[in-house]
Amino acid sequence: MTELQPQLPAVEEIKQIIKEKKWYVNHDGEFSMVESIKEILRLISLRIGKEVNYAALAKITEAIEKSFSPEALAKTAAGYFIDLLLRIDPDLILWTEGDPAWQKVKAENTTILDKVAVQRVEFISKAKTDHLLRIMTTIAAEQQG
Repeated sequence: MTELQPQLPAVEEIKQIIKEKKWYVNHDGEFSMVESIKEILRLISLRIGKEVNYAALAKITEAIEKSFSPEALAKTAAGYFIDLLLRIDPDLILWTEGDPAWQKVKAENTTILDKVAVQRVEFISKAKTDHLLRIMTTIAAEQQG
């Protein structure tokens, strides 16, 4: 159970719950978006003293997914992080770890997949470094053939 600070207003406590990431649910090393949202609901319901309304799960999931927009990409004074990486290496490969469906939603909503230079994206459920050799071997074979 998350330690809540009684002196904080409810909104601040909810922000703290989310910031602490104690809601982040892994199953066998794989991130579960649905279970994580359920845990967020549970932790917030503890704070407000009401039962969890799992009927709201779809709406909460949709709200979280919509929060990923092009503006959600990491930005520095010099520009978007992905654009800076692409300047360094135009053959950049993105490979993500976690629930592949959730990763794809984030990638699509941030428009990262629309970037011309991003030609290869790998959505991997867990242990992404274990897939690195396969990715590199595939790329080498494509360049030879």
